[in-house]
Amino acid sequence: MAQHGDPDVADVTSPASGDTSPALSDPTALGTLPDSATFTPTPNFVSELAPPARGTEVFEAEGGVRYALYQLEHTNMGEDPREYVRIISEPVTSGGVDSVANGTVVFNPAFQTLEFHTLRVERDGSFEDRTDSTTIEFARRETRLERRMFDGRATAIVRFSDIRIGDRVEYSYTITGRNPALPANDSREIRLGFGAPVERMLVTSTWPNSRPPHYRQLGPAAAANVTASSEGPAQTLRFGPIPTATFTGERSAPSWIRQSPSLQLSDFANWEDVSRWSAPMYQPGSSDAVDEIADRIRAEHADPADQLVAALRFTQDEIRYLAISFGAGGYVPAMPPETLERRYGDCKAKTVLLIALLEALDIEAEAALVHTSQGRALLDGLPRHTAFNHVIVRAYLDGEAYWLDGTRREQGGRLDTLDQPDFGFALPINTDGAAPVAMEPTQFGESFFEGEEALTIHSINGDATLEVTYTARNLGADRARTSLSRTGRADLQERFLDQYGARFGAVSSTRDLTIEDDRETNVLIMHMQIGIENVLTPHEDGERLQASARMQMRSPTNGNAERNRRFPLTLTYPVHQTARLVVDLPDAMADWTLEPEARQLTVDGIDFSTVRSRDGNRITLDYTLLVDRPYLPPEEAAAALALGDQINQLTRWSLVSP
Repeated sequence: MAQHGDPDVADVTSPASGDTSPALSDPTALGTLPDSATFTPTPNFVSELAPPARGTEVFEAEGGVRYALYQLEHTNMGEDPREYVRIISEPVTSGGVDSVANGTVVFNPAFQTLEFHTLRVERDGSFEDRTDSTTIEFARRETRLERRMFDGRATAIVRFSDIRIGDRVEYSYTITGRNPALPANDSREIRLGFGAPVERMLVTSTWPNSRPPHYRQLGPAAAANVTASSEGPAQTLRFGPIPTATFTGERSAPSWIRQSPSLQLSDFANWEDVSRWSAPMYQPGSSDAVDEIADRIRAEHADPADQLVAALRFTQDEIRYLAISFGAGGYVPAMPPETLERRYGDCKAKTVLLIALLEALDIEAEAALVHTSQGRALLDGLPRHTAFNHVIVRAYLDGEAYWLDGTRREQGGRLDTLDQPDFGFALPINTDGAAPVAMEPTQFGESFFEGEEALTIHSINGDATLEVTYTARNLGADRARTSLSRTGRADLQERFLDQYGARFGAVSSTRDLTIEDDRETNVLIMHMQIGIENVLTPHEDGERLQASARMQMRSPTNGNAERNRRFPLTLTYPVHQTARLVVDLPDAMADWTLEPEARQLTVDGIDFSTVRSRDGNRITLDYTLLVDRPYLPPEEAAAALALGDQINQLTRWSLVSP
């Protein structure tokens, strides 16, 4: 059964649609869960539409379910927007029965009401009303709990009883309501195709002629184009009714790629209007609590650049992240005095606090809306408030602009080495309005991550010592510091021992893990010494001996991704990594050889090399991997994936006896 809620444009597994409210969150009113389901007649704005007759199906069922009809009709003609959904589906396997008989409908009780209209089953040509025999229960739906994000949405859990293969199960409902933060505007995105075929699909959206929407079809070509017509005071956009084929997704496509077609609607005239709409929410004003912190920062740091970083660190470190976004709290931030008293806040609260601190330090700053995963495609869509799920700060100092994210943890570096976020495009917020601006990624000349493994083999018996040193810089140090804050030194040491034990067998710590962290220069160094009982194993030829393992290098690609692609290929980005293996041999093993040999591999966006050298009984193998872009076009994917396979082979080294 389909689920009503935020559409995931990369998810093409089942029919779904709904609002795309971003996760900009802060506490307001939490809606009350209904005690029971409400049933009302089908609204009069809905079209009469029959499913296709049995035996006339165009498509073969997929996933154990045949979707006979999917009908979504939206209207903005009343005081609040209303969205009607009707689905008729037929299980054709026992697994399909479970899918069809159990479903969910998601809504936000803080400002939306849910009304059911039809719950019935058609079996052997007869219709059975299942209103009284179907169980509907309500529960909170917090899908991002592990990320400390609470939005207050609720789930209606619908359970049909006595569903059999071949039944046609029909249900319909309407969700009514407008987020109170948006009294005058609406924007939404409705899917026009799914990861399963639909025999008959109808989508309509009706708006007042006095406030007609802008609309745009996005993603792959849909089964038909949307048409617009006017009648009386209303303009209606219409898709179908029409059969829609399966839209199959590809692994490792960028998150901003729409892998199924959709219809985007918005009554914002331009991006400047969206910017102006947000501006009143991000005017922090002054407060004694903020001034006190700013005075302390100014007393401790004379340089404005250091003051800016100190304000950022305070916001990141002293205010824990917690997003409780109920009702209008999805858009309206808490003000600095409240955030400072609570000592927690979401991205909006942290942004307003950071702006207030910077303004108190006489540093110009403004908020900017971004989308953490879909921001690179911002300009492909219409101006709309639902284009964003995060907000950050753009600060100005000495003629330079700096992107600052108050929600990042354990970030290090001075202002000139601070890793700045790159979400593709950002929309600055100000009262005069602003257009989206491109975000430039931070450029660093030195490696983010360096690893060195120095293996000393003491005798032909294979007893050995491994000295491990990892040096993380800039973005690499930020990531390592964040990981350490979650796990701690002792847990990380155990992970190292497990990791090297999987490579070499019996291992033990001969020198505990040490960590040196210089947050100002943003360099973090980890060092550990490990004893190996016997590093040698039989060679695959059954005659020789070898020591073999894989260096810790990131893979630039996902090896499971499709080679022949329609969509771009995501790369592991950014990566600037070096690794070194140093092997010291006893005289009895002086004639052993180390593989692989030196190699240089390059495709657009990826550079990889290995360099091997020898000085007496010491053999050194150096690796370098550089990934300088986030994705590649489809026609370059096969070469990049092939190179990724080669890299995975070359990062495995073998020391082999004669």
